[in-house]
Amino acid sequence: GRALIFSKVGMTFSVAAWPILYNQPFWKAAAFCAFLTLIMPILDCDTAILGLLLGLLAYVFASIKAKLFWRFIQVKIVIICLTLPFVFNTLLTDQNIYEINKKIVSFSYIHRLYIWQYTSSKILESPLIGFGLGSDTADPVAGKVVSKPFYYTFKNGEGDLQNPIIGQQIPRHPHNMILQWWLEFGFIGALWWTALLVFLVEKIRMLETPARKVAFSFFTSNIVIILFSISFWQSWWWATWLFLLPLLTISRK
Repeated sequence: GRALIFSKVGMTFSVAAWPILYNQPFWKAAAFCAFLTLIMPILDCDTAILGLLLGLLAYVFASIKAKLFWRFIQVKIVIICLTLPFVFNTLLTDQNIYEINKKIVSFSYIHRLYIWQYTSSKILESPLIGFGLGSDTADPVAGKVVSKPFYYTFKNGEGDLQNPIIGQQIPRHPHNMILQWWLEFGFIGALWWTALLVFLVEKIRMLETPARKVAFSFFTSNIVIILFSISFWQSWWWATWLFLLPLLTISRK
């Protein structure tokens, strides 16, 4: 529906901002930033806003040339990518999700946590080689239709009313790039994709400062979108990448 279209527009803006803003006069950059400030709340896509904010943070930190900083980023990527299913499987218990629900009364946020909870437990059934490409839509892997509690009011610290979250345990995809790697390809595939991310960060590090800043921001915003919202194999997102890559090439000239 309209909300889905708006979210796609918001996510596209969050990554397109960096090559568009690069090497622009101050007044054009300021005007575009003002436009984004106005349009993002209207589009109502939290992932897009987070991608834009973390992209801005990446833009600031990308001015650091020290190799140690970039090695820290690469090590952090390796640790997160290779441990996330096990961390989620340990931390995302029903009780912990309930405690989070007390503080964050958001249907989509809590639903996402239940998806990650189930996906992480499923990964442990075949952690080495996974279940195969596209297995997240197959019934044996995607799970059954279940009802999970969602509390939207609390009295005296206890959930009072609940609106159940009803749906397949993996609705279409895990809504997390790393979990999708593990689910489809296991440790072997996750290791390969992790190595690719480390390689990309190394290539970004070797760029000149202006190009490095825009490339790292573009990279960061993209990662945020695929970590929290869409499928890793989302066709319209790959098409967006292909459309924006020429802008990155132009930005380097």
